[in-house]
Amino acid sequence: MFSSDDFREFFREYKSEAVVKEHRFYSVLIPLVEREAKMHVLLEKRAAHISQPGEICFPGGRIDAGEPPQAAALRECNEEIGIPIGEIKVLAQGDTLYGQADFTIYSFIAEISEESYERIKIERDEVEELYLIPLSYFVENEPEFYRERYETNIREFPYDKVGIPLDYEWRRGTMRIPIYEYDGIVIWGMTAQFLNRMSSKLREEAHGSDNTINM
Repeated sequence: MFSSDDFREFFREYKSEAVVKEHRFYSVLIPLVEREAKMHVLLEKRAAHISQPGEICFPGGRIDAGEPPQAAALRECNEEIGIPIGEIKVLAQGDTLYGQADFTIYSFIAEISEESYERIKIERDEVEELYLIPLSYFVENEPEFYRERYETNIREFPYDKVGIPLDYEWRRGTMRIPIYEYDGIVIWGMTAQFLNRMSSKLREEAHGSDNTINM
């Protein structure tokens, strides 16, 4: 049995931890390619037989146990489009997004040379097609935004035991879902979130300086 002093001693040495159960971690690469003196964003169309078929996304995937997020992003890019990791120049860590469905996505902004881009070998089991879209398009154009409401729906819950009514007001929230459309290519969801956040920062930089950013 613990004494009061035992408790005090225990808590003096207590080490806090971030406890995340049933949480998934992903990492994506935001590849930039310079062509004709303009910067472009490289995007993938997911293969028809995998999850989220046909969606437009960045190279990326789930982080393996013990794997650093940046290493995961580089590995996935290499596996999906065949660019050697040594030819990918990471410019910065991008934003980290947290999804309502218990997942976290890290991002890393990187540059791929035009020569490396020309030698791309698509892994057809994962990627159907690649697109290069001018970065200036995202900087100059805001996405459309749609709001979706999400709510907790708990039916099998011991309402009587905890002393709350069946019509208890569980916590609700809304999601802002951005959508871009460029030359018939529709980009939405988390990919559009990353693009919108990155582009907003570039736009702020352009407005805050006397020089126009060359994109």
